[in-house]
Amino acid sequence: MHNQFWTYLGAFAITLLLIYETKRYVLALIAGFVVFCAFYFAYATDNQNFEFSVVAALNVLRRAAQIYLIAYLPAVVLYTATKKKIKRNKPDIEPAHK
Repeated sequence: MHNQFWTYLGAFAITLLLIYETKRYVLALIAGFVVFCAFYFAYATDNQNFEFSVVAALNVLRRAAQIYLIAYLPAVVLYTATKKKIKRNKPDIEPAHK
């Protein structure tokens, strides 16, 4: 359970980082998934009894996709909420020369 929390938190952090830097949801979804899959595949296959096969690799990638999508949705909601809050609280600045 403890490792699962850190896995979801890591996917959430990757998503937030990419969304805030690129400001594009689709790019954050695709690039974040690729980055998360690289880390998750190395982490999930760390045990000694894993034998590489196409079916085993697809199962690991399927599980990584589930984890990433579950973490992606709250990250998008958080980014959208903070983006609206920042725009709403932005003071109106008048130009110096009219």
